[in-house]
Amino acid sequence: MKKKYGLNLLAVFSVLSVGLVTLLGSVSAAPDFLDPAFKSTWERVDRNLDTLSNAGRGYIWGPISLYNGTEPYNGGSRKVQYFDKARMEINNPNGDRTSLFYVTTGLLVKELVTGVQQDGDNIYTQKNPSQIQVVGDPNDTSPNSIAPTYASFASLVSFFNLIPSPSRPGEIVNQAIDRNGILSTINPPDTVRIADYDSVTQQNIADVFVNYFKLNGPIWTGTTYINGAVFFGNPLYVFGRPITDPYWTKALVNNVVKDVLVQLFERRVLTYTPSNSPKDRVEMGNVGQHYYKWRYIQGGGPASTPTPTSTPIGGPAATPTPTPTTIPGSGITNFSQFRAPYLRSGGIPQGMQSFNVQSYKLNSSFTESSPAIDFANNLAIFGADNQVAAIRLSDPPTLAWSFTASAANFSATPSLSNGVVYIGTTTGRVFALNSADGTQRWASSQSGARVQGAPLTDGTNVYYGARDNRLYAVRASDGSSIWQSSTLAGDIESGPIFGSDGTIYVATGQGAAYVYAFNSGGAVLWNSPQLDGAVVNSPAFANNSIYVGTTNGTLYALNTNGSVRTSRTFNAGRGVLTSPAIVNGRVYIGSDDTSVYGVDVNNFNSTLFQYTTAGAVRSSLAVVDGFVYFGSDDRQVYRVEANNSSNAAKLLNSAANQPFGLNSPVVANSKVYIANLDGTFYVIK
Repeated sequence: MKKKYGLNLLAVFSVLSVGLVTLLGSVSAAPDFLDPAFKSTWERVDRNLDTLSNAGRGYIWGPISLYNGTEPYNGGSRKVQYFDKARMEINNPNGDRTSLFYVTTGLLVKELVTGVQQDGDNIYTQKNPSQIQVVGDPNDTSPNSIAPTYASFASLVSFFNLIPSPSRPGEIVNQAIDRNGILSTINPPDTVRIADYDSVTQQNIADVFVNYFKLNGPIWTGTTYINGAVFFGNPLYVFGRPITDPYWTKALVNNVVKDVLVQLFERRVLTYTPSNSPKDRVEMGNVGQHYYKWRYIQGGGPASTPTPTSTPIGGPAATPTPTPTTIPGSGITNFSQFRAPYLRSGGIPQGMQSFNVQSYKLNSSFTESSPAIDFANNLAIFGADNQVAAIRLSDPPTLAWSFTASAANFSATPSLSNGVVYIGTTTGRVFALNSADGTQRWASSQSGARVQGAPLTDGTNVYYGARDNRLYAVRASDGSSIWQSSTLAGDIESGPIFGSDGTIYVATGQGAAYVYAFNSGGAVLWNSPQLDGAVVNSPAFANNSIYVGTTNGTLYALNTNGSVRTSRTFNAGRGVLTSPAIVNGRVYIGSDDTSVYGVDVNNFNSTLFQYTTAGAVRSSLAVVDGFVYFGSDDRQVYRVEANNSSNAAKLLNSAANQPFGLNSPVVANSKVYIANLDGTFYVIK
């Protein structure tokens, strides 16, 4: 029988308000093509689904064209053709038409997850990540409210300096993702193992998808059918590289809740549904359809409205489009937790008291540094007194390397990007070190004032604040100066962060407390009203708001114009020295009054979570897999269930009887990593 689309296609049409009579007429026939190259690319793998009865698989592109025409690119335009599963494009019409890459497949999944729409080789429009479901029935009217969306994967993808996954060959895939992007360890519904690892994006690939890459079957040569490689002998051409690990999820499929394994690649989404018939267990996600809907119907329309040669589904939206800008690097990251790129899930650590705890004591007496975890090299890197130390995460932990520099004190928090560690010093310099071996790449000029917060990089520049009341920008390539801000109202004791549009936010501390917004060129866009007290830790960005705590104990939420949001202040009574964590509708903070609070993100007067320790809580919180992790000045590391604060465990009692201060945990791979003020590094299993 001929492969049909059936209910799924009808559901899509009804959601997008398309005239069914016109479109259904093309389901069983090849679509119209804007360019012969589009036609030959489509016919090679999808023509046989309309003409043969033994294809044994679903469409690679799709049975109809959703839109064919032009889109803006590099200040001009390019030909594009949208199908249900992907988009074809011709970027160089004068190129070699015989080349496989004359027609390319857009990086649609990357854009949907990051919200960064590419309009040229180096031209981008910042939008919001897509809230369209990745798998299953449409979620427009919330019938498929359980399935994750593209935005659910925003903190897991291999972009914008987020930490990649370690290679796990042969391991059973037992991680699940929910709609909120929260990972958990499950008893999987089917045995699927890791079969490959992409060393570029550093993500694992499931065996069911690796086998799918090797699919052979009837392909059209232009004159006849032959048996050959369905994916052109080059899976990267069709799929791109993996940008997430494979995860199990729940999704509504034809109104039935199913277990589905999903993995995101740059160009495609692949799903594996064990309850399907064998030929339909691995399928392409409807990426082309989802992207078209996000860009033209939900996302504010293109930079200029294309003139289609066939009617697009739903038609382009008429609302204004943001001005294209150069990609803001990490700007799309939702910095809702302190040093969010280092917070990864992977199971709930089960250590109790000093049981199952490993440690390494540096030859140092003090550190206020939170670790950066280099999973590629199996290292934890942090600063302590006069050194930067890399602890090898072996059993037991050992010192891999250390770096020292004359007159430099490194008890600051580092950041890690593309194999480079950036860390500030008490003398106002920032050092760039190779993560693998600790060798120096460069050191910035000396400002004379301490750099304590983690530097921020977009891959081109490195931004950091100093206690001389200035924000600095240097080149990531060599550390040379680009700009420095004018003198701000107070010193900068914390690291800057990006907002969703690439705006740089930084808070001031002693002197006078303000939040400032900068563009990447160093211009001040605005400053907030003066806040009470001082700010000693990084703000957080989430829900199009900036959250910040002060030493007077006040938690603020600011609009992206700097104004304080109505009903969005909360006072803990004593200092809030932690960076806020915004997770599942709550804002979590620690306080010098010895408590951790979780307040309603929309109403700070509503306290939804509280847990009290025996010491001040200055360790910024990691909220992972439904649990809140933090260190306290009572010398304990805690894990408290977010929805049941009576379920609390003391994971560690510091053997040296030292508090944890501002040192904050990283939770990843079923372990908690944290450094104590005395320079001891702990791994809690």
